[in-house]
Amino acid sequence: GPTLFLAGDSTMADKPDLDFPERGWGQLFRELVRPPLRLENRAVNGRSTKSFRDLGHWDALLESLSAGDWVVIQFGHNDGKVSDPTRFTHPDGEYRTNLQRYVRETRALGGHPVLATSGVRRRFDEDGAFYDSHGDYPRVVREVAYEEGVPLLEMENVTRTLVQQHEMERSRSLYLHFEPGEHPQLPDGLHDDTHYSELGARLVAELAAREMARVHLPFVQYLKLDRLVPPPPAWSPDLGDGTFMNPVLHADYSDPDVVRVGDDYWMTSSSFSNVPGLPILHSRDLVNWTLVGHALPRLVPEEVFSSPQHGNGVWAPAIRHHDGRFWIYYPDPDFGIHVT
Repeated sequence: GPTLFLAGDSTMADKPDLDFPERGWGQLFRELVRPPLRLENRAVNGRSTKSFRDLGHWDALLESLSAGDWVVIQFGHNDGKVSDPTRFTHPDGEYRTNLQRYVRETRALGGHPVLATSGVRRRFDEDGAFYDSHGDYPRVVREVAYEEGVPLLEMENVTRTLVQQHEMERSRSLYLHFEPGEHPQLPDGLHDDTHYSELGARLVAELAAREMARVHLPFVQYLKLDRLVPPPPAWSPDLGDGTFMNPVLHADYSDPDVVRVGDDYWMTSSSFSNVPGLPILHSRDLVNWTLVGHALPRLVPEEVFSSPQHGNGVWAPAIRHHDGRFWIYYPDPDFGIHVT
């Protein structure tokens, strides 16, 4: 069977000292894997896209890679360490280039690359509002995934939701928060909002499996998805007091087109001259829709759309699914029919 390789940093890596409370999500993901799929967690503490290659971890992974294997690539926490030249990469410079190289080198050996945005750190301001701390790195991951045609695991989005649902105090249990004397391995205590406790790593591993299922990676048939926390119940219009509510999308999605893939529905619509364009929405019930991304980062020819073009651009797209990939056909009344 195929092998699933994980390439990343400490938030993903195995922690061999089980007496210490820190765990990586890749470590707990192993419990969700069943034969013939094999898991090789090659993530290493403290690594960035730069140091993972410079220190030989990437070459070692490629030496073990066989055609048909899968590689999930997740970096970003350490790429942002400006003060450390051995790890720092600029988001739109070396970071982007490193991700592109990882993707292309995996494919050159017959492997299948998958990109993942970083999980969020636990960050709340003085008013108790959550805020992101990864800057432009997740944006670049999304752009490279789009440009290279690579499946994308939106780990930033799903872990943000996880932390927000647990709120400021309860979310401490997902990370490493111990008062002095509370844990035998931490006599001085620890307050770490980046690395996961066993609970946090287990929940993030389950979220990663759900993301793999969401983007229909073929090997999900070998994951123990039945062990995941069940998803929230489907939306119901019944308000429970004898009245009912009609669903409303709080935006104008003109000329929508929908395709069903398994139990999921995916919709796109006209975006005219808006950038990014071709919004992608997801639903399980054709009632509740969530905007999950955009398929079109720019409009061409760029010299035309660099100035306002009201009513021009993307009209009435059609979305289809074939052979594990989505295809969107969209007409431009001035420049013909495009496909992405």
